[in-house]
Amino acid sequence: QEQEGALRKLLVLQARQARRVPVPVLFAATVIAAVAYGHAPLFLILAWMGLVIVLQAVRWHGMTWLALRRHWSIQQRTRLAVALSALTGWVHGLSAAFFPDLGELERAVLTMVLIGLSAGPVATTVGSWRSLLAYVTPALGPLAVMWAVWPSNDYARWVTVVVAVLIVMFAAVVMLMGRDVHWMFLESYRIRLDQRRLNRDLRRALDQAEAANRAKTRFLASASHDLRQPM
Repeated sequence: QEQEGALRKLLVLQARQARRVPVPVLFAATVIAAVAYGHAPLFLILAWMGLVIVLQAVRWHGMTWLALRRHWSIQQRTRLAVALSALTGWVHGLSAAFFPDLGELERAVLTMVLIGLSAGPVATTVGSWRSLLAYVTPALGPLAVMWAVWPSNDYARWVTVVVAVLIVMFAAVVMLMGRDVHWMFLESYRIRLDQRRLNRDLRRALDQAEAANRAKTRFLASASHDLRQPM
């Protein structure tokens, strides 16, 4: 029961965070589209931007809907939240398809933007390991592969391989940060539960003390009356 309560609270927090990210995500997607413009086919850029916009709208409403869908089991709602994170990661990761057509500067900008987007889910998923992994893997995986296998005209082969390794290392750091954030969330949730239990116990003890005090008052009044009666 405690675990289910934590998962319900987690969904509520994720829904709240989902309403805060559309503007920065759409700005980042616009930067990627601007970088790809003139290099990649225009219809591909527009199609990708359309996917990003639609997905942000779906995530906005979908996470709120999942948080309020009380007659569904918490496990079902959690799986759907993870699926939404995975879909978001795949759509963002699709921007790596522009990589072969870009110059070295444009590739660097694309990499920085995707890395920035991948750091955000540490907060938006509240460090949920499954949701974070579902996003980061498809978002950064294709980019790392592109750096590792696609030739570069300006850099030595080892440089592009090192960049790919650094991307993978950054993904691992994001996962570790998410684990710490999620641990702090669970710990604060347990502390709140313990505080509620303590407050209930204190209220019960206070009620019992007040009842005992009233009983004592009635007893003393009755005893005083009985002692005065013969006199």
